[in-house]
Formats: sequence, structure tokens, C-alpha cells
Amino acid sequence: MGRSDRFLDFGFPVPARFRANRTTYSGFVEASHGFGPVTLSGGVRLDAIDGFDARLTERAGVRYQPEWTWR
Repeated sequence: MGRSDRFLDFGFPVPARFRANRTTYSGFVEASHGFGPVTLSGGVRLDAIDGFDARLTERAGVRYQPEWTWR
């Protein structure tokens, strides 16, 4: 539940009130695996908020970490 009885100040007060009752469900999964100097990673997140469409966000990445030899 959210509530605000604030005012915005533009040189004169403007009410900025709101009230909201909402339920939010979120979940995520992440995974990564290394192959020598290369690491692959990925993840998925789902957000479902009352009054809005559910949103699925994905991500993927590749990381290369060279093995430096200092002589």
C-alpha cells in the first residue's frame, strides 16, 4: 500500500496526493559457467504488478579473462 500527502512547490503549493494498493510478484534465475578464460552468463527476471502487464527481462553475457604472463 502506498500513500502520499505531499505538495509540489512551484512558488505556490500543488497537492500531489496518491493512494495505491498493489501486489507485486517477482522472481529471477541466473546462471554462469566458465570454460577456461571464457565465462558465459545469463539471467531472466519476471515482474508481475497489479494493474500492469507482466514484464520479462532477459540478459546474457560473455566474459573473456586472458591469462597474462609477466616476464
